[in-house]
Amino acid sequence: MRTKRRRLSTSTMSPPPPPTTTITSLPDDIVADILLRLPSPTSIFRAALASKHWCSVAVSPSFVCLIRELHHFPALLGHFLSCNHSSTLPLFQPVPLHADHALAAVVRCGDFFLTRLQDSGRCALEDCHHGFLLFSNRTKLTIFDPTTHQAVYLPRPPRRPAPENDYVAHTFCLLMDSGGARDRQLFRVISLQHRNRSARAEEYDSRSGEWRAHPYTVLTPALSHDNRFFPAMHAAGRIYWKYSSTPLLLCLDTKTMRFSYVRVPDSRPASPMGPRTLSVRQRTVRAA
Repeated sequence: MRTKRRRLSTSTMSPPPPPTTTITSLPDDIVADILLRLPSPTSIFRAALASKHWCSVAVSPSFVCLIRELHHFPALLGHFLSCNHSSTLPLFQPVPLHADHALAAVVRCGDFFLTRLQDSGRCALEDCHHGFLLFSNRTKLTIFDPTTHQAVYLPRPPRRPAPENDYVAHTFCLLMDSGGARDRQLFRVISLQHRNRSARAEEYDSRSGEWRAHPYTVLTPALSHDNRFFPAMHAAGRIYWKYSSTPLLLCLDTKTMRFSYVRVPDSRPASPMGPRTLSVRQRTVRAA
């Protein structure tokens, strides 16, 4: 019985060509290394506009930290002006950017006049952190990025059962996470709440999507109609609230979530209650 044997082909198959490398296929660390080698914020912004991927790396909190360690670029784009307890949208006052066309383009392409929030009803500007704005109204909180037009919505703190249902929210503070480019939506929102002579912090974490109340602290002195808190101030991982008529700062450590007091020097009188100014700084460079 004869068997048919197939003649083996002597031709060898060539290996497939390597994938083409493009600017969008570069990993985040390579893109960050390229941007860090550029000499000025103008050149960084111009290069970041090459693609959405590069822009996401350039505006990530981790890249901001790297820029702060290596450079000292001036980075102010403008100010948001909002009167205390006002429910109208704040006004944006840009700084003169005539000599820097790239930074001026960032302002023109962004939504710094908050047109996307015009249909959100009456809302108040609560805080600003790493260029993100935190707004509140009666039903929800809104985190808005004016450079990318992106908004994130989250519920207000839930009403707790008795005896914790009589805490009143004084203000909300925003803490953006310092993770990588893909983690730039990670954040925390701190609600300072008070009741009679006590205060507590209630925290919303974007990882869990839930509010969590921390133990209360006795206020000394207590809040009153004549002695209230000024708007919050961020510094070195802590949040400070200045008493309006007492030379004290209420301090919250955002890592331990514990309160403490800092005394203001007696030689510096308390500032009168006036318009609230929140600065929005370019998130890819060191804040002034």
